[in-house]
Amino acid sequence: MQQFFKRKNLITITFSFFIGLAFAQETSTMSLEDAVRYALENSNGVKSTKLGIKKVDLQIEENKAAGLPQVTGSANFNYYFLTPQSLFPDFITPAVYGVLTKEGVSGNSGKIQFPNLPTTYSKLSFVLPYSFDAGIKVNELVYSGTYNEAMRALKLGKKYAQVQLNSKEVAVRNQVIDAYVPALLVNENVKTLDKNISNLNELTKETQATYKAGFAEQLDVDRLNLSLTNLQTLKSNLQQQKELVLNALKLVIGYPLEKNIDPTDNIQTLLQIPSESELVGAIDFNKRAEYVELSNAEDISRLQIDLAKAAYKPTVNAFASFNNTLNSADFKNWNYLPTGVIGISANITLWDWHATRSRVQQAELALQQLQYSKNDLERAITLQVANSRISYRNAQRNVENQQKNVALAEKIYKTTQIKYKSGVGSSFEMSSAESQLYTAQQNLVQSQYDLMVTYRAILKAVGK
Repeated sequence: MQQFFKRKNLITITFSFFIGLAFAQETSTMSLEDAVRYALENSNGVKSTKLGIKKVDLQIEENKAAGLPQVTGSANFNYYFLTPQSLFPDFITPAVYGVLTKEGVSGNSGKIQFPNLPTTYSKLSFVLPYSFDAGIKVNELVYSGTYNEAMRALKLGKKYAQVQLNSKEVAVRNQVIDAYVPALLVNENVKTLDKNISNLNELTKETQATYKAGFAEQLDVDRLNLSLTNLQTLKSNLQQQKELVLNALKLVIGYPLEKNIDPTDNIQTLLQIPSESELVGAIDFNKRAEYVELSNAEDISRLQIDLAKAAYKPTVNAFASFNNTLNSADFKNWNYLPTGVIGISANITLWDWHATRSRVQQAELALQQLQYSKNDLERAITLQVANSRISYRNAQRNVENQQKNVALAEKIYKTTQIKYKSGVGSSFEMSSAESQLYTAQQNLVQSQYDLMVTYRAILKAVGK
C-alpha cells in the first residue's frame, strides 16, 4: 500500500511538471492592435491615471457637500456629585440690624445709622445635580465666492485629468509600437536568411556532387560552406536578438515574461501612405495632448485669478438650531427648558494688508508664464511636423532605391548562378553575388523600417 502511494505521488508530480512545462511553452500570437489593447488594459500608468479621475470625482462630491445644508446633533448628560457654587455678599444681616436699632439711636434726626459690621459671603448654587441637554443645528452656506470658484476649479481639474488619461494612452500606444516594430524587423531578417540559406544549401550540395564527379575544385566547396556557415551564424545571432526584443515588448505591454509571444503583423502591412493633409496640411495644435494640457492649465490659471479675487467677496451663512435642556434635583421630576434660534451671518475682509492683491498678482504672473510656454510649444510642434515630413519623404525615396538595388542584386545573383552552374563562373563570384544580395535585402528591410518610423513620427507630430 505504501509503495502504491509513492507511485501515485510520483505520477502526480510528473504530470504536474509536464502541465507546467506546457503552460511555460505556451505561445500567444499578437497583432500590433492586440498588443496595444493588452498594454492599455494592463498598464499601471493608465490604471493610476484612471484612479486619479475617480479621486477628482470624490473631491468634487466632497466639496459639493460643503455647500449643502449641514445637520448636526448633540446630546449631553451630566450628574454633579458636587454642584458648582457661587459666593454672594451677606446684605441681609446689616439691613435687619439697622431696622432693629432705628428707635434706639438719638440725636440723628430720625436717620438710620448702620454699624460697621464685617462683610460676609454666602455660598449659593443655581445648578441642579441632574441635567440632560439635546439639540439639533442646521447650517447652510448661502453665498461664497470662494466656494463657487473652487467648484469650477475641481470641474476643470477633472477635465484636465481626462486629458492626462488620453495623453497617457497615446504614450503607451507609442511605446508599444516602438517595441513591436523591432520584433518585426528581426522576423523579416530571419525570413530572408532562411530563404538565402535554403538556396545556398542547395547550391552547396550541387557543388559537392560536382566535386565528387571531378568537375569542381575543393576551393569552390569550401567557399560555399564558409558562406553557408556565416549565414547560419547570423541567423543564430538574430534569433538571440529576437528573444531580447520580445522580452522588451513583453515588458512594455505588461505581458508575463515566462510566456512566449509571437508578433503576427509584418512591416508591409504596417507601411501606410500618409494622407495629403498629414504631409502638407495645416497643423491642428489641439490634437496634441501636451498642447491640450497646457490649454487646460491656462484655464485653471485664469480660474486661480478669479479664486484669489473671490476673497474680496462676502461669505453668507444661514443657521437654525433647537435645543432642549432638562434639569432635575432628584432624577424624577424634570424641568424642560427649550431654546430655538434662526439667524444669518456675513463675513467680509475689510483690510488684509494687500495679501489678497498679492495672491491675485501671483496668479496673473503664472498665467503669463503658461502663455509663454504655450507659444514655445506651438513653435516646437511646427518644427517637429516640418522635420518629420521631410524625413518621411527622404525615407520613401530610400525605400524605392533599395527596392531597385534588391531587384538588381537578384538579377546579378541569378546570372552568376547560371554562369557558375555552366562552368564559366567561379565560386568567388558566386559568394560575392550572394553577399551582395543579402546586403541589399538587409538594406531594404532597414529602409522599410525607417520609413515606418518616420511615418509614426508624422502621426505623433500631428497628434494621431
